[in-house]
Amino acid sequence: MKAIHCDLLGDADVLQVIEVEKPKIRDDEVLIEVAATSVNWADLWKLADFRRKVRSATSPKPNLGLECSGRIVEVGSQVTRWKIGDEVCGIVPGGGYAELVAVCDKLVIPIPMGIPLRDAATLPLSACLIWHCFFRLNRVRQDQIILIHRAAGGVGSLAIQILKYYGCHVYITAGTREKIAFCKGLGAEVCINYRKENFYKRVFEETKGKGGNSLSLSPAAHATLLNDVEKNIWPAIAQQRIRPIVYKSFKLIEAADAHTAMQKSINLGKVFQRGNSRKMGFLMFLAHKAAHILFLMLPSTIQEYLIPFG
Repeated sequence: MKAIHCDLLGDADVLQVIEVEKPKIRDDEVLIEVAATSVNWADLWKLADFRRKVRSATSPKPNLGLECSGRIVEVGSQVTRWKIGDEVCGIVPGGGYAELVAVCDKLVIPIPMGIPLRDAATLPLSACLIWHCFFRLNRVRQDQIILIHRAAGGVGSLAIQILKYYGCHVYITAGTREKIAFCKGLGAEVCINYRKENFYKRVFEETKGKGGNSLSLSPAAHATLLNDVEKNIWPAIAQQRIRPIVYKSFKLIEAADAHTAMQKSINLGKVFQRGNSRKMGFLMFLAHKAAHILFLMLPSTIQEYLIPFG
């Protein structure tokens, strides 16, 4: 199978596609034929850390790709929930930049109703991160004012929608007029250009001196978080109250371009890479048609920033 490999020091251009052996699954794992994998900042940090710390040819190489979507093609002997052919998305410990990936069955959940298979790759990690930080750690509640910094990326764009769904007042900061407009279109009530305004002063003015809750998003995700996400966020997606926002999709062989887009911070929403499997062709055709229908149903403010895959 094909997978992204990094064997040299350098920037994103050192990423290359090579042939590797098919993963062997354990009894509690499923093998997923990858339709898409998201590009996350953690992947960029792994690559940067590898450049800084590598000392020899035997040093561990970065295992990139932390979430994916696709179709199950093998099931471990202890797996009871899933069967071959199920379309799923989930969190992986690395290795999502490949045509096939082995994943613990507890770290996999169904594709939300109405979401194209590839677009679902943008959801698991971000949704878990948002649920953990806002609802588990900080116990946000209805009518609470939440300030999200640099909110136009994949996590921020999803957080705006989830917090609005749960009745919060969302304030955001972003660095360009385009990103400000993007976040406002998603439902942010107060949008602050941090390059031109003092956001502390603006928030206190907007809240008449009360201020808000400025929360950092620190990564944490495991099986119980995915259960919470499936129970509390997936229904809102099925109701079309929350949508994944896809900035652009890249082919697997264009991994370096995907990383570069993230590094430049030009994306509005998520960046993902498409799998190469030919078996997914017909499924992708159907997903494309479904995506087109859903795209036409979205509000115009969101349509402007959603780039359907082709």
